[in-house]
Amino acid sequence: DESGLELDLGAVTDQANGTQYRIGIASGDSITYSGAGTLTVVPVAGPTITRQPESRDVGDHDDVTVSAEATGSVLRYQWQEKLSQTSDEWRDIVGATGTSYSYISALAQPWRSFRVRITNGVDAPVNSEAAVVRVGVEAPVITTHPGDVEALVTSADKYTLTAAASGSPEPNWIWQRSDDAGLTWVAVTEPSAASKSSSFSVNTRSACFTVGDAGAQYRAVADNGSGEPAYSNAATLTIHGVSGKTVSVVQDTAASKVQVTIAGYPVDKTVSGLLQVSLVKVGDWTPGVALDSSQAIASTTYSLSNLAAYGGTRAFTFSGLPELDPAVEYEVVTFRTTSLADEAYQGRKSLSARTPAITAQPTSTRVLDGTQATFQVASTDQDLATTTYQWQRWLAADPWWEDVAGATEPTLSVEAALADDGAVYRVVVSGSGGAVESRRAALSVDDWLPLTVTDPAAATVAVGASATFRVTAGGTSPQIQWETAARGSSSWRAVAGATEGTLVVPSLTFASNGARYRAVVSNARGSVTSTEAVLTVAKNKPTATLSGAPAKAVYGSTVKLVAASNATGASVTFLVDGRKAGVATVTSGKAALVVAGLKPGTHAVTAQVAETASTSAASARATVTVRKAKASSVKVTAKKKRIAAGKRAKVVVSVPRLDNGQYYTGTVAIVSRGKVVKTATIRAGKKGKVTVKLPRATKKLSVKARIGSSTVSTKTSKSVTIKVVKKGS
Repeated sequence: DESGLELDLGAVTDQANGTQYRIGIASGDSITYSGAGTLTVVPVAGPTITRQPESRDVGDHDDVTVSAEATGSVLRYQWQEKLSQTSDEWRDIVGATGTSYSYISALAQPWRSFRVRITNGVDAPVNSEAAVVRVGVEAPVITTHPGDVEALVTSADKYTLTAAASGSPEPNWIWQRSDDAGLTWVAVTEPSAASKSSSFSVNTRSACFTVGDAGAQYRAVADNGSGEPAYSNAATLTIHGVSGKTVSVVQDTAASKVQVTIAGYPVDKTVSGLLQVSLVKVGDWTPGVALDSSQAIASTTYSLSNLAAYGGTRAFTFSGLPELDPAVEYEVVTFRTTSLADEAYQGRKSLSARTPAITAQPTSTRVLDGTQATFQVASTDQDLATTTYQWQRWLAADPWWEDVAGATEPTLSVEAALADDGAVYRVVVSGSGGAVESRRAALSVDDWLPLTVTDPAAATVAVGASATFRVTAGGTSPQIQWETAARGSSSWRAVAGATEGTLVVPSLTFASNGARYRAVVSNARGSVTSTEAVLTVAKNKPTATLSGAPAKAVYGSTVKLVAASNATGASVTFLVDGRKAGVATVTSGKAALVVAGLKPGTHAVTAQVAETASTSAASARATVTVRKAKASSVKVTAKKKRIAAGKRAKVVVSVPRLDNGQYYTGTVAIVSRGKVVKTATIRAGKKGKVTVKLPRATKKLSVKARIGSSTVSTKTSKSVTIKVVKKGS
């Protein structure tokens, strides 16, 4: 032990934890000891960041706060800002030593990056992740989507796709192609310069479309770095035409058009002559015999050399035809007009009677006993007189399908009974060329329909507004009861009187933010519950403007600052040149503060409206210019207009009230012949007057009085003359 009243242990480690100390005081041959004191060494915990600062996009003049949270002992914070987007250098923000840093955004600084460095004086500093704040950034939204493209096989036509998007800044564009129905996409262009729109040529004159291009999809991608890029709808490339030695014929539903594709013809560009393509009735033309023009319903011709340039394939349409008779067989014939005997150039394709195709199948349905069940079908030829329908029914106990009596329309309606449960329906659609059966649709009949409920959508409203939630209940005798639970609570309670499909929650306050709502639908056999819908109540952003602050003021007078705001009851802090000038409360839409003592110059004024229960914070800015006070005049008078040589003259300087209502106090300079010969001070309480004794004079004096200071503008009097005479004169 070390004797004395104080013991300095110096730097200790955790090995000293639990060590005991006492002091002994010697008196003669005996020593008296104090009680023991135990040393407890508490380890210092290093800083660990538990919540990183978050990046965000904000508007101009928004209040921005970046913050972080950390655990550890004796933590010290220092916020830093990155010098530029391309720099790796960070600088400390003076005074930013808390867990958060706040400032007001400006378009002049569209990009700022912040981080916080946390230390405890022992462990190595820890840097947070960078939080980037961008001003005026708006994610791109596609406003114009590219349209589908239809082209002929082997054609070299040029098709242009166009897309447009909104967003700030303007996006860059990339065009992509997919050959697997949109599962994967491959870029077909390099990123373009930033612009509001973009175009892409699907094909060029140097290449022809092929069958392999059929079904290809193209889309535009707009990206301005705001987050997720925007993707346009896919534009599909449809290729008309086939390969091989064929004449393909397709007649449309209205029977006013016939689409024809010819293929497999010579590709020798030196071949001469024309190929004639005609639509005729079967039997009207005999191969090897010239076709009379009156026999052709429609005709066209192609140069064989031109046809060869397109790979021996062309697709076209006979349009504007008279209505074709489904009971009559037609054909498309082709032959070389300069050599009818050359069979290699002839071909025939029959336009036979039509077999309908089903475009919309009937679907299974579940209904309640005693109600009506409906099945529907749609076909390609449903408008043709030759198209007929016959609905059929089958039950497990029946040996075969039975026609439903009178069921000969595209729609079938039946009165459902419990005995019909499990019945299966189909329809046979017949045309001049054959019949096709639909898919089977099952009928389920219940005496008690199961309960169903749709899910309500989340709602976001402002303070004071109403929120609306909706559900639709199904089943037998459904009863609705809305329930609510507070944010973070697992306890649900019924909303009194809320038993309809629509729930309106009126006059909301911020205290309801985060509340959840759901609907419970029940009947005598049970209940089902919808998913939760979260209510977001956003505080209103108040208006805040500085009005009544004069553009100019005079030194020495007071300045009344008035902040106009709709945040009634909010506290408004006025700052002048960044320093707190005072606090006022918003009453009748205004908060006013009288400020005195502003020095001449331009002063920045800020009104900060504090957050309330219904409104968020806001701020407004203005400037006030304070000019120097002015004197309307300065007067100097001589006590005596004649003095003897060698004597000292006296003058009285008087300054009326300044334009700020106060008397001038400060220095007065007496000027003679352009030089200051004497100075004096007008003191407070003298009402702007002072008597000045001039230096001894030997000749006539002509003097003026001049005032001015850092707060009063310079003003000079008219001159006064004092005669100097010789002694005895």
